[in-house]
Amino acid sequence: MPLPNTRLIPDGWAGHHRPTAQGQMVDQCVITRPGGPGVWSDTQGRTVYPEAVTVYSGPCRVQQIPRGRRGGEELLTVSPTQALLHHYLIAIPADVTWVRINDELVLTVCVADPSLLTRTLRVADVLAGSLIWQRDLTCVDITPTGT
Repeated sequence: MPLPNTRLIPDGWAGHHRPTAQGQMVDQCVITRPGGPGVWSDTQGRTVYPEAVTVYSGPCRVQQIPRGRRGGEELLTVSPTQALLHHYLIAIPADVTWVRINDELVLTVCVADPSLLTRTLRVADVLAGSLIWQRDLTCVDITPTGT
């Protein structure tokens, strides 16, 4: 318990730490979403979306989330389909608040692992909190596989 008349977490604490978190973002990414609602195309036999709109382009940090493990390393039960998916935690600057679930993310620079440049990721969750140093996105690899 803090002493009387003291705050456990001082004002500006998260903002003070944000430059350190952003300094670790040595990669670059682009996040897009469809420019409007999809329209069914009889000729293509699928929904066609307007050209994508860029909602964020800038620094990020990426790490793969090991399959079947989350947070405190407790083993989670996953379906066979989920077990095949690769999940990533993407960190972007904390002030980027307009990214949404289902936006698509492509890495344009990945210093440590250039193989990630070939992947298309879909935002599965945008994590929020009261004291954040960065905006964390949970993403799933939706890169088309070869036939």
